[in-house]
Amino acid sequence: MNFEQPQQENSVEILGMRFKYDDDGMVKFGDVARGLLNQQCQYASEYVTGIGNSPTFADDLRISGDKTFYHNLKIHKDDIVTFVNRVQEYRKERGL
Repeated sequence: MNFEQPQQENSVEILGMRFKYDDDGMVKFGDVARGLLNQQCQYASEYVTGIGNSPTFADDLRISGDKTFYHNLKIHKDDIVTFVNRVQEYRKERGL
């Protein structure tokens, strides 16, 4: 008999939220946007792309996907805290 082990799901807890990640350690950006920034991916992605006169906070972070199509964006699990902190600091400084 051949008993296959069930494939273990990669997940990690970050800032109190659990996120699934792929074999490269990438998390769907929309999950991070909704879970930690309380924004839809469309609007939070502006902090990645700079669209809409938003500053970019991800130039030195591991982001994958077509930046012109926000649904495809992913962020590396080890860069999430840095990104979220940058966005929250920006919002705090501007009273947003």
